[in-house]
Amino acid sequence: MNPSLEGGDRSLLGSAGQFGVDCATAPEARRRIAASAVGVYPSAHGGVSVDFARHLAGAFQGGRLAIDLASGSMPTVVAGEQGDAHWYAAVGVSFMLGFGAGARAADQPAD
Repeated sequence: MNPSLEGGDRSLLGSAGQFGVDCATAPEARRRIAASAVGVYPSAHGGVSVDFARHLAGAFQGGRLAIDLASGSMPTVVAGEQGDAHWYAAVGVSFMLGFGAGARAADQPAD
């Protein structure tokens, strides 16, 4: 299901006449239909990260590992009619490394 909306609330339907399609990848889809979805669709997002090896003297300045979680509901529209809400969940992980000039000690004079 790719509910691609083009020009407001007008969507292109795929060959089956049920779900929206991406206009660029489905040029044969020429049937337009007006559709809308109304309601309250709650969602939540949370994340946590851990920094490590911070403020080292060398070029390696540290790293971070992060995990993001999201969940919520979203409406479905099939053949122009709003259906029941469906729940979704998503997980993301990122890992970053930092490199740069070495840190100078506070008691060390500038050049």
